[in-house]
Amino acid sequence: MSGRTSAQYRYASLDAALRAKHIPLENHELIRRFTDAIGCESYYDRSSYIKAVRADGGPNLLIAYGWSTGFTSEDEARSATRAEDCWQDKPHSTRWGVSHPVNKIGQGGQGAASRTEHRTYDTCPECFTEFAASGDCRCEG
Repeated sequence: MSGRTSAQYRYASLDAALRAKHIPLENHELIRRFTDAIGCESYYDRSSYIKAVRADGGPNLLIAYGWSTGFTSEDEARSATRAEDCWQDKPHSTRWGVSHPVNKIGQGGQGAASRTEHRTYDTCPECFTEFAASGDCRCEG
């Protein structure tokens, strides 16, 4: 995606956007559910999230690694997502958000209580430490 002009990059599909932003697979079902329920028609790259544009011209949804916001009410957020963990975007805001099943909330993220899951990775055969998510370890082997 390098060499872009000032125009926003439009993803070919929601799945392409989710892959490009490295959204955990565990969050895909929830995101598909609410983008279908809301009627999102296009998805754009933003620096730290996906901008989902509603077909009805309503406010955009912002889809990040572990949360989404832009719902017009608590009722809309709950009915579109079937989630219990809904929160007001900012005090006195008219926008509502939801936490995704896998998120970084409680570690500098947005929203309520932490639900971050610890993932386990293979062990390095040289130093016997757990690999990082990138597949690297700190040994010289």
